Amino acid sequence: MTICRALPGRRVAGLVLLAAVLLVSGTPIVTPAALAAPGDDIDGDGLTEEQEAQYGTDPTDPDTDDDGLDDGDELFHTADPLRPDTDNDGLTDGEEIALGTDVWELDTDGGGVTDGLEVGRGTSPTDPADDDFTDADGDGLSDADEADAGTDPNLVDTDDDGLSDEREVRVGYDPLDPDMDGDELPDGVELCATSVRGRRPATCSLGYGTDPLVPDTDAGGVNDYVEVIGGSDPRDPGDDGNGDFDHDGLTDEDESHTYGTEPQVYDTDGDDIADGWEVAVLGTDPLDPDTDLDGLGDWAEVYLHRTDPLSTDTDEGGVVDGDEVDRGTDPLDWVDDDATDTDGDGVTDARETFLGTDPDDADSDDDGLHDGAELEISADPLAADTDRDGLDDGDEVGRGTSVTDPDTDGGGVTDGLEVDRGTDPLDPADDEFTDTDGDDLSDLDEERAGTDPTLPDTDGDFVDDGQEVLRSGGLDPLDPDTDGDGVGDGDELGKLGAGDCSLSDPLVADTDGGGAHDGVECDFGFDPNLAADDPPLDDDRDFLTNAQELDLGTDPENPDSDGDGLADGLEVVPTGCASPTDPTDVDTDGGGVGDGAECLAATDPNDASDDVDDADPDADGDGLSDERELAVGTDPSDPDTDAGGVDDGSEVIAGTDPLDRLDDLSRSGPDSDGDGVSDAVENAIGTNPYDVDSDD
Repeated sequence: MTICRALPGRRVAGLVLLAAVLLVSGTPIVTPAALAAPGDDIDGDGLTEEQEAQYGTDPTDPDTDDDGLDDGDELFHTADPLRPDTDNDGLTDGEEIALGTDVWELDTDGGGVTDGLEVGRGTSPTDPADDDFTDADGDGLSDADEADAGTDPNLVDTDDDGLSDEREVRVGYDPLDPDMDGDELPDGVELCATSVRGRRPATCSLGYGTDPLVPDTDAGGVNDYVEVIGGSDPRDPGDDGNGDFDHDGLTDEDESHTYGTEPQVYDTDGDDIADGWEVAVLGTDPLDPDTDLDGLGDWAEVYLHRTDPLSTDTDEGGVVDGDEVDRGTDPLDWVDDDATDTDGDGVTDARETFLGTDPDDADSDDDGLHDGAELEISADPLAADTDRDGLDDGDEVGRGTSVTDPDTDGGGVTDGLEVDRGTDPLDPADDEFTDTDGDDLSDLDEERAGTDPTLPDTDGDFVDDGQEVLRSGGLDPLDPDTDGDGVGDGDELGKLGAGDCSLSDPLVADTDGGGAHDGVECDFGFDPNLAADDPPLDDDRDFLTNAQELDLGTDPENPDSDGDGLADGLEVVPTGCASPTDPTDVDTDGGGVGDGAECLAATDPNDASDDVDDADPDADGDGLSDERELAVGTDPSDPDTDAGGVDDGSEVIAGTDPLDRLDDLSRSGPDSDGDGVSDAVENAIGTNPYDVDSDD
């Protein structure tokens, strides 16, 4: 170890002061007497391995910071062994010891010019008399030092970060960079985080107490500026993400992890609509400035043209909104779209294509009204009897009855039934209204509709028959789920109280038009009224998404693409069968027996050697041979032994117990309330298939 000379008077005082500081701070002071004993010091710098670990120095390098002083000497002289220039005055600690300057003082002689600059000029850093101290801006840093640092000698704070140039130079910050950590908080606002020697002040009267050298002081995953603006604490990692930095109505957490929007940008897709407004009010995509891809930005659609940002062709005229604006036609008036009208029904071919009507047939639904005439009176050009009252739309127009109201005169008997009985559908006085079950549908109408005149709710969907038949558009009183979306009509109309699936449209399988049926959304916990959160589609409900089916080569519209009796999803991830099979091959092992039959017979559909063409009888036709039923314990004369609503063969394939009716799950049949018990089972045991907790 290099032995450095003892310094005169002021150095001793410095040592005493440092000792006091270190003892107060709880850090043991290193003195020559505390240096390592021979054999404990690998690199010979005067520190034991334990001491090197304590101070963070390298036990194999005698001069960790390469400043010309061994680590032990640095501690003896109170310098920092991890910083080559402890006081940031432009001289290494080794140079300072050699020159007799103070390793902790920028300007040892107090003459106004830093030690490094004096050495560079050739003046003495220990003689204040030769310091030429001119400080034009009065920031405490001489003009000469400012020239050396590159700062402006006429500006107290060159980088305008709230810290004087002198203070930045003194603490080792960059006086030319207002935001050293790049977190968008000026260094002066953050400086309260640390003092000159790395100790945090007890209180901070200015700033946020963040570290100007660390963009995310609390390491919580959100940078300091975002937290400060969003209202969370930049020193508490627990609240990162709860704020709303950009004030767009979405929390930073939701922006980052739910919607994929930028938490620091009010309008991520640049369409001039706040992300929160797009998500909560408009239902548009905050990541796409043109949600419906019609050539008009969302803002232009909503606030300029008043078109629908979720519909490519607002007026349903057959020409997308953007094209109409470009060509000067009105995107709200279908009449001025492409004027070609091949069948002369008053509806352009383009619009007919959009609506699904036949551009070569003036009366697509053969109800006696041209398609154009139907649209004018709000009738459905694809439904001969729009209001399902038993009269075709053309007949209704001829009689003066309403095409959208099944009981035009409101007398209690539907128009069609009045015509059949010879009464006047425009005169309520002659309606003979007998309503045994009090469901607002006459007994005669119930007979016509096929409903039970003694039951107000024939299909058990919690919507009275009268409300279903007389409702505009008409619900099916014989089908508890008119639109076939997996959610009962009553649930969609809110008859069962507020819930995830309440208040969706019982006539539209995909209420929000997001691509997933309402029932699928409810099963996955999504909102059937919010298109943005629709899960992946599984049109045939075979437990594979459409995208997965396209990848596998199966048919996304056919739950059993190869026709082997196993749903495609159950072949890919089997439940009742032993191993996965090929959903595109009816007989995966090529042994001569289809995969479904092997599953039912308990043979291996991937082993051709065990294929046996089992001609054993199946008395009840449930897919299990009588012999197999005896082995399983089911009744060979009863296709559904446990009376759970799912046949024995289907239960064996699905992996449920054919002897336990309570496990006949929704994947093997509708489960309207999502309680894990199929509607069929609930009906069998007398519980409510639309109430998760039937007995409350």
